Amino acid sequence: MLFKNWLYATMAIFLFVGSSNGVENIIVTATKTTKNRLNIPYSVGVVERKDIQNKQLLGLDESMSRIPGLFFSNKYNYSRDLRLSIRGFGARSNFGIRGIKVFIDGMPSTAPDGQTALDDLDLSTVSRIEVLRGPSSSLYGASSGGVVNIFTEDGSGTPSVELGTMAGEYSFFRNHFKAGGDFKNLKYFLSSSHLNYGGYRRHSDVKQTNFSSKASYKFHDGSIGKASFRTVDSPYAEDSGGMNEVERSEGKRNARQRNIDLDAGEEVSDKKLSFSWEKEANGHKLLLKNYYNWRQFDAKLPLTPFIGAGIVKLDRFFI
Repeated sequence: MLFKNWLYATMAIFLFVGSSNGVENIIVTATKTTKNRLNIPYSVGVVERKDIQNKQLLGLDESMSRIPGLFFSNKYNYSRDLRLSIRGFGARSNFGIRGIKVFIDGMPSTAPDGQTALDDLDLSTVSRIEVLRGPSSSLYGASSGGVVNIFTEDGSGTPSVELGTMAGEYSFFRNHFKAGGDFKNLKYFLSSSHLNYGGYRRHSDVKQTNFSSKASYKFHDGSIGKASFRTVDSPYAEDSGGMNEVERSEGKRNARQRNIDLDAGEEVSDKKLSFSWEKEANGHKLLLKNYYNWRQFDAKLPLTPFIGAGIVKLDRFFI
């Protein structure tokens, strides 16, 4: 008995030491300063590339659902967009992301009115996601119930090209193209993807094409200039709507009849262009950046039978 207890204790110590030596250091930048995750007194969640790109790439919920405090709805309904809430913030939004600030490669994807649309994000290029939860998100300004910091791939090393195709049930077809590399002080990366998806329910088809490019150049004085461009064209994203108990009993793959009659859905075209310049000197960093966003949005809403169809049409530009 004594020998058995000694053996178990030895194995436990061995496993503890072995596992502690194999812990990977995770560096977080969403807190405005670069620190080891274990040394940050904030609620921070990190999702790495292998947990993002090894999915079906239909929505952020596929890779972020394991982070505590996050709730997702409107999954795979591209006409309403993925609705994300962090510890309750954003839960009152009828669609999309509101009350949470989202950044992609350091540039804001949240509009000045607080609404965030991620149609232009190609998930096949995302290399890292950091989520900042709780009051510490106030580092990014007022009305921020949380921060989602998204980083996309950079071109480096030997020039490379990647092609990928996925197909599945419900008319799912997705392909993507990526190319990147560097030339002397210049790093570049290009990507494109196309999605056709019929959806599980009737009247939930979507068609979407994304393109993105980014480049960075290191000047002789050590400063770095960056430029990026992202665009999406979605000619249609149908909305199947919610069903009552009677409608669902007739078939859970059906759509709300009013949505079909009024052709509920949306059409989106979005373009984002950004520039930045940064230089480090004497332990300090000088950062200058600017961005431009053009968004065209056309949606048909299935209102009450007395009102009929509602139209939401936006043509916006902001910097």
